Amino acid sequence: MNRGIIAKRYARTLLSFSVEKGVEDAVYENMSNLCESYLEVKEFRNALLTPILPDSKKTGLIETACGGAVSDELKRFLILLLKQNRVYLLHSIAFIFIELYNKYKNMSICRLTTAQPASEEVINNLKVLVSTKTGGSVKIKNIVNSNIIGGFVFEMNYLRLDASLSTQLATIKRELTSQHSI
Repeated sequence: MNRGIIAKRYARTLLSFSVEKGVEDAVYENMSNLCESYLEVKEFRNALLTPILPDSKKTGLIETACGGAVSDELKRFLILLLKQNRVYLLHSIAFIFIELYNKYKNMSICRLTTAQPASEEVINNLKVLVSTKTGGSVKIKNIVNSNIIGGFVFEMNYLRLDASLSTQLATIKRELTSQHSI
């Protein structure tokens, strides 16, 4: 069976179970931390996939990656994954859980990439603009990347608006190069 289908089923089940128990916000925080840890720490990924490490140690590693305080519901879910040898799906499950949670809460997660940190006023104005368009709540993560030189790159769900100076310069360069070769 397709990994994505299996991961989505587990994520849906975890969301409905955590909503039923009233701990969906805590599980969301844990899963967000888990995704970050999974992406940032290669040793964590490798440790989860090694058959030598006992499940009790893997559970401890996962709890640490989740931020320490893990709800009983999530612990039960993790034990189930380990028993069914599905821990290799954990990152996919966490990622899909976050997407499903955001849909459930009608929340848009946005990224604003700028050359310098954006002011609170700009971020708040952007939140108001997006929330009026989507009808839900908005979280904006400001990422500073000096390589864009100026302007901004705004990403929301699967939409991307690139108004960065570096992209505009690259476009001009590409146009000049293509015109010169004619």
